Amino acid sequence: MPCTEYSKHEVHAERNKIVSALLSVFGIFIIASALAIFPSDSSWGSIYSIFGSIMLLIGIAQHLKAVQQKRSLRAMILCGLIAVLVAFFSLSDFVAVKEFGQVPRFSYEKDYGETANGEKVVVYKTLFFTAVQKNPGEETESITMK
Repeated sequence: MPCTEYSKHEVHAERNKIVSALLSVFGIFIIASALAIFPSDSSWGSIYSIFGSIMLLIGIAQHLKAVQQKRSLRAMILCGLIAVLVAFFSLSDFVAVKEFGQVPRFSYEKDYGETANGEKVVVYKTLFFTAVQKNPGEETESITMK
């Protein structure tokens, strides 16, 4: 009897490893495809990137549950991964604005307005910087950072 329980446990553990690996790979695939497919001015890229990040976190959490027995260490590893993902998304936004003149993808607030001289302005607020898009969709469009 103990031998069959051990083999059932091994099968269950192996299945959990496969599922966690598939969830992690699927999450990375969703993040990469969301950043590549959707334009930066669309919020769908950020939505799918966050969804992919959640899938990645679930996969890694399942893997850690099998490998690491201490809950506090698992929680610290997952918090560290969340910090790495936030830093990656913020850095990708910063580079997109600074080097490629694109609007930030991960902004938490967009304000629409006009300047005193009649220019249309869109202000994108992110965690670490604010980007200002002047004359969106026109030939004289420009993006600056504050």
